[in-house]
Amino acid sequence: GTSGEFAPRLGIAYQLTNKTVLRTGYGIFYGFLDASSGGLAANPPGNLGISTSGNTIDPTLVLGNATFGSNPFNQALLAPAFIATRDPNWKPEFTQMYNLSLQHQFAGNWLVEVGFMGNDSSRLSITINDNDAAPVPPSNTSTPQSRRRVSTFLGDLPCYCPQGYSNYNALTLNAEKRLSSGLTLLTNFTWSRALGFAPPLYWGINSASILDPTNLSREYGPLEFDIEKRFVVSYTYDLP
Repeated sequence: GTSGEFAPRLGIAYQLTNKTVLRTGYGIFYGFLDASSGGLAANPPGNLGISTSGNTIDPTLVLGNATFGSNPFNQALLAPAFIATRDPNWKPEFTQMYNLSLQHQFAGNWLVEVGFMGNDSSRLSITINDNDAAPVPPSNTSTPQSRRRVSTFLGDLPCYCPQGYSNYNALTLNAEKRLSSGLTLLTNFTWSRALGFAPPLYWGINSASILDPTNLSREYGPLEFDIEKRFVVSYTYDLP
């Protein structure tokens, strides 16, 4: 694991008959943040950029004065540009992988296989906005800024959080003809679903952002790489 986590792996193959084999496996894996050296500013713990403007007469920054004061969040900040805040109790991404398949050989050179495989991931890195404005009915005339959840002095407050999850499950059918009479053939049909919610932390796959950070379950649905049905045929034939 990444910091002493337990990550067992187990694989079993059992020969039912001379031409039939049952295979299964299970493993636990841990992942990392998807921010990298390609975007150093996005790596934890993030940063905060402050822009100030003067009146063309008085200096805006004086070396003898503290830039932020004792608490930078108790005053209105001009154009605050947060790269991100982050969860201080971050744990690595947790993934369980599993598979089960049955293989059978017939007619000498033919092999068929039916299988099930999948994975389940939690603690995926996502970005949410901790300082969203609380929703109100149309009759409420208050400003969104006055309804900010964390601070009414600040605007958007992106937060890196290990709260995403996803799963992939697939039924696979394979048929293989080993080389004989000049022909080798391999066919595969996959029926699968990739579901969850895992918008990008930095270089993520899904491009959709979280709409409601207080109700993450509503974001669950097909991932952008969800392909329900896929059929592939590959072959080689030795011409006379």
